Amino acid sequence: AHLMQRVGLAMSDKSTWDRLHLIETNFERLRRSEVLPDYRAIAFVKQQDADPRLVEAVHGRLSGVAEIVDVSNQEDAAVLLGNLLHLRT
Repeated sequence: AHLMQRVGLAMSDKSTWDRLHLIETNFERLRRSEVLPDYRAIAFVKQQDADPRLVEAVHGRLSGVAEIVDVSNQEDAAVLLGNLLHLRT
């Protein structure tokens, strides 16, 4: 199973930080759960023009629980996602 979540970084307000924490918590709970033992978590982020503190926080918080795909460049993101999903390109 592949569980994918978009992580919006357009604004650096409290709700953005709260959503990042919620996504981290959800992925961490799934990692500990035995319901989907072999799942892969994938977080989609657009790092371009995002607050550098948020980008750093995303990598710091999610790198242990999810693969992070930067969708700033659609072609690069498609290649990386294809590799993560083991698709032929």
